[in-house]
Order: sequence, then C-alpha cells, then structure tokens
Amino acid sequence: METILPFLKKGSCVYLVGIKGTGVSAFAELLHEAGVKVLGSDTEEVFYTDSILKELGIPYYESFDAGHISGDIDLVIHSPAYNEKTNPELAEALRKAIPVLSYPQALGLYSADFNSCGITGVHGKTTTTAMCGTLMQGLGLQAQILAGSAVCDFGGKSTLTLGKKFFIAETCEYRKNFLFFHPRRIVLTSVESDHQDFFHDYKSIRDAFAEYCRLLPDGGELIYCADDPGASEVAGIIAAEERGIVLIPYGF
Repeated sequence: METILPFLKKGSCVYLVGIKGTGVSAFAELLHEAGVKVLGSDTEEVFYTDSILKELGIPYYESFDAGHISGDIDLVIHSPAYNEKTNPELAEALRKAIPVLSYPQALGLYSADFNSCGITGVHGKTTTTAMCGTLMQGLGLQAQILAGSAVCDFGGKSTLTLGKKFFIAETCEYRKNFLFFHPRRIVLTSVESDHQDFFHDYKSIRDAFAEYCRLLPDGGELIYCADDPGASEVAGIIAAEERGIVLIPYGF
C-alpha cells in the first residue's frame, strides 16, 4: 500500500483493534475528523481514552471476536500489541482479505501525504508535540497535530486539526516503530538507554535514532536539543555523514 488516502474519504469504514491505546485512539480522532466511519475494539479496562471516544461518538466493543469483522469494513488498523496469531479479529480480517495495517504503518502512510515533522526522543515527546501544536495554532498555520496523550489546549483530545498542509506527530522509538514515518523534519529531544527489552544497550538505541534521522531528505531539518548528550551525539553522527541534512541545535 503506497498511500492511505483512499481509505480516508467520507463513507469509508475503518476498524481499529486496540482502539483505547494512546496512538490508536489519537488516530481514531483524525479519522473521525476526516468524516470516516470509525469503530473498533479493546479490553474492558478503563483508560483516559474511553471518555474521548465516547465524546466523539465512536463506538467500540470491549472484547475481541471474529464476528465483529463485517464485510463493509474497508481497512483494519491495530495496535502493535496484537497480531493475527493471537487476535481473532485480525485473523478474520486477513481471512476476508481486508487490508490490515499496524498503527505505526498507518501513521507512516498518513505522514507521507503531508509536509510532516516527527517529534522523537526518550523523554519529552508528548510535551514538545503539545507545544508545537499550541505554537501552530497561535501562528495561524494549517496543520494537524497528533500527541501521545490528551492535551488541555487541544480541547482535552490528543489531536488538533488546524488545516492540512503540515502534520506534526509524536513518533515512538520502541521497536523502531518510527522508521515507518516519512519526516521532512525531526525534533530530537533526548537519547539515553531505555526500552531495554528491545535495545540492550545505549549504543543500540542511539543507532536507532540515527537510523530514523537518516530518513530525512536532502535539505531536511534535524532540530535537536544541544543540552542533551545523546541527542548531540546523534546529531554528530548525522553531521559526519554529510547527507545534506540541516542541523538546528536548540537549548535551554
């Protein structure tokens, strides 16, 4: 699949497995804003996203069942926590030849259709994304913003829609999920050891961030925190490779 746009037109039906998850719920907000019919499923456990989904009128099951996957569903998007081997809904969607994407894949395809900025780092992603959204709103710029939590200035939601020229999204390093994203610029807040079930040492997570930064096109911008040793080290790696990426340090 080269673009997700055909599935985002009014009248399309998108089913989200793990719809209460932070990222998946935020993506549900964007789909709902675009006029897409959105529904999904999750466990009975209550999250802050329950209230957001209910406020938007997005229906969802609090169980997973193959019977939920009807023939009028155009696309299934799922949390990376689930797969077709363990989730009956994903298995049924594949059996019915319904297109299936993980949330990181869907977010990546979505970003490819915009002038996109990925906010990343071990710490500070959500706060920085929220700040960017507030700035875009104050400047009157056309953008969509997707954060990793509910934001007061976003009306208590995780997304803010101001237009469709720019897309700013929190992008996650876990399992290198951010490699699906298509950034024209990256804001890198911090790099240090984390997610040690996947990144066994500092070097492995540092190299993952460098790999993400290499996705920037010629003339793309890497905006990094010069006060953070790890972010500065990643910027140094990118600078040494002379890829035509513009490095923009910031500090406090």
